[in-house]
Amino acid sequence: MLVADLINEDRCSKEIAVAVWKLKFDDSLRKVSKAESVVRSAKGKVMLVSARGGVVPKDVALAEAMAVCEEVLNAKSADLWPLVVETDCLTVVNLLKKQSLL
Repeated sequence: MLVADLINEDRCSKEIAVAVWKLKFDDSLRKVSKAESVVRSAKGKVMLVSARGGVVPKDVALAEAMAVCEEVLNAKSADLWPLVVETDCLTVVNLLKKQSLL
């Protein structure tokens, strides 16, 4: 969903949550990754914070897609919806578009 679409909907009075996912990988030392996410309101208020570590798939795009899906579910269960997702992984963006999630 695009921000322009949200402005035209009845939900525009609700705060729009913005999620930023950042994945850090340290494959050379311990085969461990760290996924962090922050969900903020349109006014910048922190609404939800999550951090997770563990062994992940070797495919970076798959690991990021898994983290994004998990955090979208967390945001939705916390009623932080509609949600704008920011990621620098084009593969994840294309996957979300293909699934009609964006």
